[in-house]
Amino acid sequence: MEQFEVKYEKRLVAFIDVMGFKELLKPEPFNQNQLSRYYNTAFKYLEEKESLYLKNAEDDKFTNIFVSDSIILSVVLSGNATNDFLKAGRLISTISELQYRLATHASVWTRGALSIGDLCIDSQKNVLVGPAFVQAYELERLANYPRVIIDPRVIKEFSMTSDKFVEEMRSSVYRSWLIGTNVQPLWRQSDFKNDAIQIDWFSYAFHDLVDLNPFFMDIIKRQYSNQELFIKSEFLVRYLIESHSRYRSEFFVKVANNDTLKNRNNEIARHLAALSSAVNVNELLI
Repeated sequence: MEQFEVKYEKRLVAFIDVMGFKELLKPEPFNQNQLSRYYNTAFKYLEEKESLYLKNAEDDKFTNIFVSDSIILSVVLSGNATNDFLKAGRLISTISELQYRLATHASVWTRGALSIGDLCIDSQKNVLVGPAFVQAYELERLANYPRVIIDPRVIKEFSMTSDKFVEEMRSSVYRSWLIGTNVQPLWRQSDFKNDAIQIDWFSYAFHDLVDLNPFFMDIIKRQYSNQELFIKSEFLVRYLIESHSRYRSEFFVKVANNDTLKNRNNEIARHLAALSSAVNVNELLI
């Protein structure tokens, strides 16, 4: 038998956990249908991304692995800071859209963390091992509602402050949106207190015109089911308000002059106002 040798590469790795996965494993037809929707939504999206990576960014060596209630995504780094920053942007964009699609297309909430370091992935031997994965796995526990947070080690890799990392990532070619710890929207003082840099996945809602009613109804259903989910839902709602306010402020002129975007903005605003008494819907409408 050929001897296996662990060979580490420096990689970015995201560990993404499906929240409420145990409930989906119960043998009721509804749970089985939703579990199938989860896998089909994730498989379809990641197959699309694999094709794009192979066509446009083969050197990233993009990898996705499903293990029980989690998804692991990873890209290899080159040692060139400029190229690696673009790789980080591509991966963050991938994570962001995956979270959005699962939440709005499959009613599945996810949380996780993105870390960096040594990692060995061998698809033929089905091996994934290394300190980078352990870091992402352990950090995921701190992402206590549907979000993916960024390990400070990732920021350190690019010799930036956290604010500079967020700013540069937002202005990159992939427009990977992040929310930093210093939350200061342009149009109001936020009550959203963030304890980590996190990926802004809800911003996709402005352009993906899927019906959002099931998504917002799902929030209400979970919010009033038990105390644990109530807390997570409250944090989620504050994040959604923050995401909406940032998009509205950044692209106000574009949204105001596009009937489709304006209608979508106003639809989301009304949903958010129904979820939180802190929201003045007239301030959100365009």
